[in-house]
Amino acid sequence: MPDLTIKPNAGSGNKLIIKDQANGAVLTTADSGAAIANCTFPGKLLASVQTFAAAGAVTWTKPAGVTAVLVYVTGGGGSGGRHTCGSAGSNPTYSAGGGAGGTAIKWITSGLGSTETVTIGAGGPARDTGTAYQTGAAGGTSSFGSHCSATGGAGGQQGCAGAVEGGANGVGSSGNINLEGSPGEDGAEPSVASNLYKTSAGRGGESFWGGGGRGATGYDTSVAPEAGVKGSGGGGTHGNQQSQSSGAGGAGYCVVWEYVG
Repeated sequence: MPDLTIKPNAGSGNKLIIKDQANGAVLTTADSGAAIANCTFPGKLLASVQTFAAAGAVTWTKPAGVTAVLVYVTGGGGSGGRHTCGSAGSNPTYSAGGGAGGTAIKWITSGLGSTETVTIGAGGPARDTGTAYQTGAAGGTSSFGSHCSATGGAGGQQGCAGAVEGGANGVGSSGNINLEGSPGEDGAEPSVASNLYKTSAGRGGESFWGGGGRGATGYDTSVAPEAGVKGSGGGGTHGNQQSQSSGAGGAGYCVVWEYVG
């Protein structure tokens, strides 16, 4: 595509002037050459992006010239449940998946400090083989200073619990947009004979950033529960695979888009 050329008519004082809606000139060119005056444009430009993924608290330092940030903060995911009661032939059991953390999204200009504490909520730890059956563990809360936060998802119920419910979702707070994660997928009640035909345990809930961990299957020992990622929930275990640990919840996540201008 050729260049787009806009040229003022020749003559003393003729200029090309671009104005904003308040009738203020934001760009002015002289008719005698390429000089540009008063070249100021409203708005902000994206300068850099930082991400935080490790559980714990760290310090965000505002880069030089940054005047605003757009923050996405997600809580940790809950882990899946684990159990050892029931197997094929005696009504198998299926633990539920962990819930995903919520997400808060916030545009911050006023009150932004030169430093802010970024807290990343840990994912709920996997329930291992050292205990016969356990409900999954909850994920932790993530936050960006005092500006916004998001709670973690709850752990999935273990398969000996009757109605085996997936872990509840977390939710964002104090953002311009506050989002819920997805709850974990339910397991199956061991007292229901038709559950013999279910093939897998509950999957972990999906966070803003991605899908939850897969639940274990009952007839293939190579398909173990998966851990969640970026605030999603971990998968539950299956009664036929009693040597497997449940899937851990994914640690929370934070993205800081940094703007100048």
